[in-house]
Amino acid sequence: LKETSAVTYGICGQVKDWLNILIAVPVFGTPLSAMQLFGYGVAVCGVFYYKRLRTQVAKEKADAQREEDEPADPSVEEK
Repeated sequence: LKETSAVTYGICGQVKDWLNILIAVPVFGTPLSAMQLFGYGVAVCGVFYYKRLRTQVAKEKADAQREEDEPADPSVEEK
């Protein structure tokens, strides 16, 4: 929880809302329009895209940190 941002908390709230809708639709028989389905699809794609970018940035930061932490090996000559 310490490493999450406000955006991540907001997205978690959105996912909770989607799950509520997905459960409520069949339980209560509420019809969904094509526009609503399209909107949900765009929102879900946005969450997956955000997750992908966040993972990529975290990996790049970890790689950069690892390069900084590794001492240069004086026995290896550059060519």
